[in-house]
Amino acid sequence: MKPMIADSATISVGVDPMAAVMNGISAVDGYYTAYPLAYKARFRRVIAAQLKASGKQEYFDGWGSRVYTFAEDPRNVSLDYCAARDLGARFVISRFDIASPNLELVKTARQRLRLYSIVGCRG
Repeated sequence: MKPMIADSATISVGVDPMAAVMNGISAVDGYYTAYPLAYKARFRRVIAAQLKASGKQEYFDGWGSRVYTFAEDPRNVSLDYCAARDLGARFVISRFDIASPNLELVKTARQRLRLYSIVGCRG
């Protein structure tokens, strides 16, 4: 997947985002000890609906070290991929099949991981 992603950034769905980072892939999500509070607010736009669905609103708002999608159930993924693109993500790495008008499947690797391109966003 890395050759297809090149220097672009990713966001992970159903996969620990640090797996991308450990494999030399840039990520807009992850486990970070220090980042600007403004970034957390921008990232929250990506996951706002998912936070409600997962019940993790207080967790995310009250503890700042995990900037994750919190998508653990493949039947319940509610993310704003265009907001992720606004943060710099051009691809989604997922272990789930995701149906969204803003995602285009690029590749499936080892029958488990899918690489999607974020498409159809303005700006």
